[in-house]
Parts: sequence; structure tokens; C-alpha cells
Amino acid sequence: MLPPLGGECKFYIKAGNDEDAPMGSFVSIAHYTVLEFLSSERIASSSAQYFSMTQRDVKNSFFNSVLRQSLAADPSGILADWVRDREAYCLTLVPLIMLTEPDSIDPDTLELCVQYFLPTSSHFPRLRTI
Repeated sequence: MLPPLGGECKFYIKAGNDEDAPMGSFVSIAHYTVLEFLSSERIASSSAQYFSMTQRDVKNSFFNSVLRQSLAADPSGILADWVRDREAYCLTLVPLIMLTEPDSIDPDTLELCVQYFLPTSSHFPRLRTI
């Protein structure tokens, strides 16, 4: 579940000896995540509505992108650092998304999921490396 829209981030400059007491100048910044921005009512009803998407569409678009990058992974690649290597990240993220968001996967994307698990697919040898 996502946190409520319009979260708040506070920065302050300490002025004093008490480490636990924030003192000095405060700045509050309201922020959106990309998902919150794209799916917000405010954007949907503004002149930027062209960019508006439902949360389901944002998640599906992201998953489709990750899945396509996974299927295009270099089978001879040796990098296995899923934190720093984009291909390794995408290859490890696909099963996680499938487990956590199974209801948001559209039928066309589901067909790509089948390719992801085929041992004859070109990206498959890369999974062993990771």
C-alpha cells in the first residue's frame, strides 16, 4: 500500500548542544513519487492531464519495460551485480514483480512472461550467472 499523497520532508540546521532537539531554520518540501505524480487527481484535472495514468497502467508500463530489457539481455554477459548492472537488475526483478503484482499484468505482457521462463530464450543463460 502506498503512503498518502503529498508527503513531507523536513530539513533543518541544528543550533544547540542537544542532539535530539532540532532547532534553527526549517524547510518543508511537499513531494510526489513518480507514481503518485502520474496517478494524482491534481494532474488528471490539470493542463498536464496528457501525462496522467492510472496506478495500474504505471505499474504495467514499468513491468513491461523491465521484462523487455530482461529478454534483450546479453546472454554472454558476466555481470551479476543486480544493484549496479541494469540487465542483472531487470532479470532479477521480473519474478519479483510477477509474485507481488500478478493481477496487474495485462495479457500481452503475460505472453512475454512465458518467454522469460523458456530455457531456449537467448537471455536464459544469463540467469545462471546471476
